[in-house]
Formats: sequence, structure tokens, C-alpha cells
Amino acid sequence: MPLIQWNNDLYSVKIESIDKHHQTLISLINQLHEAMREGNAKEIMDGILHELNDYTIYHFNAEEDLMRSHNYPMEEYTFHKEQHEEFKFKLSELVEKYQNEEILISIETSKFLKEWLVNHIQKVDKKIAGIINY
Repeated sequence: MPLIQWNNDLYSVKIESIDKHHQTLISLINQLHEAMREGNAKEIMDGILHELNDYTIYHFNAEEDLMRSHNYPMEEYTFHKEQHEEFKFKLSELVEKYQNEEILISIETSKFLKEWLVNHIQKVDKKIAGIINY
């Protein structure tokens, strides 16, 4: 059973490209969660964590480019970007600690990823739709 199930009413920001990105991030978090539940080998977990890290950077850059290109209010943009930077830092720390065998990726980690993404989409990203109208 997936950790996060996509729901348009809950998660859609009404911008198709961003929604697709969010769906990909949800899929990666679900894959990570499933690999942990099944106790898969480190190589599988390592690949999923790297893909999640790389895709997060790609997604955040795309979101920030979209906001800049639509003259998103600077205060909102700065806050949004700071949240992205904090998350990228935390995720890269998790990847590094996992690679150095300092931590095991746990259910708590996948829950953190879920809660952060869900909260970010619902409380921060949904504001994009209110400002950027396609």
C-alpha cells in the first residue's frame, strides 16, 4: 500500500507540469517506503534516495523558474525558495548519512518526507495557483 495516494482535490496546484512533478515525487517516496518495508538491499535504497534527491532539485528549480517568470511576489518567492533550500539540505544530509552507514533509513524518515511534501504542497505550493493563472 502506498504511503501517499495522489488526490487532485488535496494536492493539485492547478498547473499540470507542477502536478506531474509532485506525482513523481510521491511515487519516489512511495518506492522508498516500499523498499524499506520489504527490507530491500542497500543498492536499491541508495538508487531511490539519489533519484529522489536529483528529482527534488529538478522540481524545485522548475517551480522557482516558473515563479520568477510570472513575477511572483518577491516576499512569497523568497519564503518558498528558503523552504526548498532547507529541504534539499535535509535530504542531502539523509543521503550522505545513509551512504556512510551512519543511519538506517527508517519508516520515520519516509514519514518525514511524506509530511514535508504534503504540507509544502497544501500550504505553500497551492499559493502558486492563486497567483499564476494559466
